[in-house]
Amino acid sequence: MSKNSDSTNLSNVQGKQELVKGNKKKTNPMGFFKLLSIYYKQFWLRWLCLIIFVIITCGITVALPKLTNIVMTQLTSGMLARSSINDPSMPWGTLLYWAIGFAATFIVSGFFLYLQSLVGGSISRKIEIDIRIKVLNKLVDLDMNYYHDKKMGDILTKLISDTQILGDQAFQVPQNFLNAFFTFIGSIAIMFTLDNRVLQYQDGPNGIVPVVDANGNLVYMDGTATVAELAGIILGVSFGILLLTSFGFTFIRRLMYKQRKVVSDVNGDVNDRINAIRLIKATGTNEYEKDRFNDIHKEYYKVSMRAIKVQSLIIAFVVTTLTSMNTIALIVGIVFVNDNRLDPTVMLSITMSINSLIFPIIQVVRLLANLATASTSATRVAEIFDQVPKININPTTTPLTDINGDIVFDKVWFKYDVEGEDEPYILENFSFHFKQGKSYAFVGETGVGKSTISKLLLRYYDPSKGEIYVNNNQNLKTINLKSYLDHVGYVEQEPQILYGTFYDNIRYGTFAATDAECESAAKKAELYDFITELPEGFATVLGERGFILSGGQKQRLVIARMFLRNPEILILDEATSALDNIVEKEIQGELDKLMAGRTTIIIAHRLSTIKNVDQILVLEKGSGVVQSGTFDELKKVEGRFKRLYEAGLMT
Repeated sequence: MSKNSDSTNLSNVQGKQELVKGNKKKTNPMGFFKLLSIYYKQFWLRWLCLIIFVIITCGITVALPKLTNIVMTQLTSGMLARSSINDPSMPWGTLLYWAIGFAATFIVSGFFLYLQSLVGGSISRKIEIDIRIKVLNKLVDLDMNYYHDKKMGDILTKLISDTQILGDQAFQVPQNFLNAFFTFIGSIAIMFTLDNRVLQYQDGPNGIVPVVDANGNLVYMDGTATVAELAGIILGVSFGILLLTSFGFTFIRRLMYKQRKVVSDVNGDVNDRINAIRLIKATGTNEYEKDRFNDIHKEYYKVSMRAIKVQSLIIAFVVTTLTSMNTIALIVGIVFVNDNRLDPTVMLSITMSINSLIFPIIQVVRLLANLATASTSATRVAEIFDQVPKININPTTTPLTDINGDIVFDKVWFKYDVEGEDEPYILENFSFHFKQGKSYAFVGETGVGKSTISKLLLRYYDPSKGEIYVNNNQNLKTINLKSYLDHVGYVEQEPQILYGTFYDNIRYGTFAATDAECESAAKKAELYDFITELPEGFATVLGERGFILSGGQKQRLVIARMFLRNPEILILDEATSALDNIVEKEIQGELDKLMAGRTTIIIAHRLSTIKNVDQILVLEKGSGVVQSGTFDELKKVEGRFKRLYEAGLMT
């Protein structure tokens, strides 16, 4: 079997597994309205205007059959009042009056439709932007526990796509509902009030002639009951259609959730591959990736088509049934006209009313589909809002102005908190006293908890058991986190470079710094000459994740950021492990200058990084610190460090 085939099968299996998980999620249409209820209150004046505009436009729409009925009644009455059938006179004045009236009605309707779209569009965008900002704020506030097992593509889909859907549907769902409701009720009401005065006929000497009374007036019969009977039949059919289509709503909601889940998976995969574009180019796997992209979209197409088929079936059923009502009304109307129970001219108004009814019912069907999509997006966004941060950042606690004293780990245990999983402890009963201004290095094999110590100091996580004390025995959990991190510098193996200029990246976290201070920091990091040789200098845009920079240049940029930040505590987490020996030696010189006089904690494998620190701590899985001392001391003593050193693992 080929690699492409293996990848395809794996993608399909993973996609199906995700869909199975997605089936367990329940979407609730009320969740959509609950999420947006605050905006309906916040923009109550705009909503009131929108309702008024909807009522006006719907009123005009449903009034047209009645107006037509009045016009036809007047015209036919005028024709019957002629002196003879050959009388060429025509009520031009009446026709002109009604023509101007209809034209004015259409202009007014168009104007209020414009206002609907304008007000509704402004509400949509405000809601979309506000929800997106709140989601982004929530994501920023959530601690690393949340991101531990999440796909970036799923998060981005919720942040961008789902918030846009919520913004769009926040306006479209209520607008469509109001339009459908008022048009439906108005059309039924108009149909029941149509003027059905049926002219009575009798046999005359030369055929059938109208009946006249003793005063010579035409005799009409009140046919309101007939129109009401016909309207009742149409109303019954309409409610039956709405009842049948509502049963498909729950099924559509489930399909919509599956579809959004697959979209998230596809977005996550694409995001991952674009970030790995260098690997793709370096391995010549362009065609492989094209085939793979095609394969992962097959599942999306399959799930999307299920939803499309159901929606298409429902809409086809509704449209076919509703349009057949014209035929039903025509047949029944012909029977009533033949029985002299219905004025033929009224049929035109009834047909117009039926057409007015068709629109809101079709709108309701589409509204159900839109509500299914909206409730799905609301459920997905609520998954983020419902998350509770496990790290208390203590924003109201008095901020720190500086950090003094030692760092103390007191019987610290740590394991990842994964829901439904009993994870093993990575760090067990770890205790140590870090003296202020001294440098320490942790060494040991992978998995012994070296990087965990840096994550705990940065409060990515809190200890599962035990405590950490800083700043003269203050519990790290009780300190204002923002002010604490202002005094902590972190350089990691994979430098975090943002899309922006050199200025933007160097001053990140120290936003008040001037351009001159940024340039001074770049000089200390031995990066100034490189930057100034570029055409745009410090204003050069670096690209995604510092795309234009080498590994060494990225590290120098982060070191410049640290020089500008001037932290009391410095954490170096394998900061030079990804660099070659020559570049690593150059970088180490800048790191040594950066470490001077600061409490420094280093996680590293390379000898050059740790040989000059004040104390080296050797960790073992399950045993914690098994050795400690300077480099010269440890390499002479039998133990774990000497074995690592002699095996060439500390080169």
